[in-house]
Amino acid sequence: ELNASPRQPESQSKVDETPTESKMPLDRPFVAVIDDEPMIAKLVSSFLNRYGLDVRSSTTTSDARSLTHEAVAALVDIHLNGESGIDLVRELRSSGFKNPIIVVSGDRTRETVTESISAGITDYLAKPFDSNALVEKLRKHTGMQLARSV
Repeated sequence: ELNASPRQPESQSKVDETPTESKMPLDRPFVAVIDDEPMIAKLVSSFLNRYGLDVRSSTTTSDARSLTHEAVAALVDIHLNGESGIDLVRELRSSGFKNPIIVVSGDRTRETVTESISAGITDYLAKPFDSNALVEKLRKHTGMQLARSV
């Protein structure tokens, strides 16, 4: 809750605070979403929260480098306002990021898909994408159960 009072009842611990993008609980995994369309991150976040995953997002490759460090997976757009998502994938892989990287892009050309694969992506999801397809790819590549909460 955004307007929470500074005092907490004794029965409520700090662990029960509502998470924010800047202060995430340590035990809740997150997916990094790097996309120049903020609405994509909001939609993905809204959907993945129902599966127990948080989302941290970035619209630039410079912010994405530090963001992905502890992510269980990264969703990366290919075209990021003049920056290259493919170059970001190469950087992440060369810096030791071993978790799944799923490219999410409207660019379905053979050249782009081939270049993405050679850069080190784990999978490719074409925009517009079905949110259930995203969950299935995350299940497949992370090994997480990801059961939808009620």
